[in-house]
Amino acid sequence: MADLRPVVLSAAVLTLAACGSATKGSVAAGTCPSGASAMPRATAASMPSAGGSLGTVSAAGSAAPAAADEPTLCASCPAASSSPEGTPAEAKPLDWHLVVKAEDELDVSPLTFVPWGDELAVRGQGGWARLVGTRLESECLAERESILHGASAWLATDFMPMSACPGSPALWQRQGTNWRFSRELRAHDLLTAAWTPGRTLAVTIPWRFGPPWGYELTVLEGGAAPRPTRAGPSGPKGDAGRCYTRLQEPQALLAFPTGELFVFGMGECPAIEAERVVVERWGVRGGKPVFERLPLAYLGEVAAPAPDNLWLQGTFVGDNRSVLLHFDGLGWTLLPPPLSDPLTGLAWEAATEEDVEALWLLTARSLWRWSSPREPGGVAEPVAFALPAGCQVPSQLRQLRHELWLSCHSGIYTTNGAIQPLAERLDDPSPCEQRLERPQPRSPRDSKLSPRNREFDSPCGGPSRPFDAPGVGPDFDF
Repeated sequence: MADLRPVVLSAAVLTLAACGSATKGSVAAGTCPSGASAMPRATAASMPSAGGSLGTVSAAGSAAPAAADEPTLCASCPAASSSPEGTPAEAKPLDWHLVVKAEDELDVSPLTFVPWGDELAVRGQGGWARLVGTRLESECLAERESILHGASAWLATDFMPMSACPGSPALWQRQGTNWRFSRELRAHDLLTAAWTPGRTLAVTIPWRFGPPWGYELTVLEGGAAPRPTRAGPSGPKGDAGRCYTRLQEPQALLAFPTGELFVFGMGECPAIEAERVVVERWGVRGGKPVFERLPLAYLGEVAAPAPDNLWLQGTFVGDNRSVLLHFDGLGWTLLPPPLSDPLTGLAWEAATEEDVEALWLLTARSLWRWSSPREPGGVAEPVAFALPAGCQVPSQLRQLRHELWLSCHSGIYTTNGAIQPLAERLDDPSPCEQRLERPQPRSPRDSKLSPRNREFDSPCGGPSRPFDAPGVGPDFDF
């Protein structure tokens, strides 16, 4: 069993302890086993200015300094047991119900959960379904269609993210039971999230050469959006090495109705060190964002019940071990993983009158409930719970109110016995008939997501040049 005491990265004192004892607000040497290497210690006085290796931000929003040395887990800590409390064979039972069937001969699940705010949606190769009350209402999806969520439902058609031959994608907004054409979607990739009431925030990677890519923020319903931190150019205009924004390639977007937002991505531009996860975040009042480098080489699952309670799963920059990173609204805390197996899923369960808050942890072979992970002075060990009998390859985990939802190779399971199973198959690869016809554009600049020139209308055919052609660098209008 790994020591669960955290690596606290605070503006006052940076306390690093994975094998030894430590108290938040003080510095204590890690008492690692004989022959093990203790972690370095640092105080705020020794930290460089903001923008260094993982800073924190005070309540007032000013950037606090970060440690000069990378935080490292105890170099020779004993490997964690895969059974913190009992073994999966002794796991506590859960009442699972199969509500969406899938092809169970596949090695991976053909069904994935779609980010859908406080509700739930799932998609497959041939359709998607949204939970309405106790019913799953399904609808087919045509090839190269992506379902998105914000203040309302959105649909991207003819969309191939990060493709050199992107086709002619378009964005549609759900109104009642119909899809209304919104605009042409001239972007390599698109992330959306419900933001303040009635507004959908979108992160786009514009059509241009890369890497580096950079990104833009747009409110799909119209209106002002925050501006990402710009990076100085690292090459002449049109050069593939040009920097656009400091965060190089966005991977995840979190937005909250109170106004806070987080953009996570890989790499910083211009590059100043090995690629790692970075975050750009805005507070309630907007203003200038805070840019931070996180001690993660890879970003996995995220559980974000509130802007002051974020949980990130990823691999540590020092040795690629699976770790957890927690944000409490002021700073980040690095926690050694409570399990030896790499985590594949996270889900947050709020406290009730009957039980304390908990973080659910999913691995490729087991499910665990970790009670009171934010409790100061130590946390309890995770407790194993049984996976569904037909689920051999779990891949995603979601918590909706106080019920669990699990994606497996054989389908979608839930602990809510009132949900009516879906009769249709969402993993049917049979193409859905294309049913949407976009209106003819009024002009080349009729969309906020369109470039100023039309050179990329058909980048892989006709007179247009492909994205790897040198010397092509259009300007973009947002």
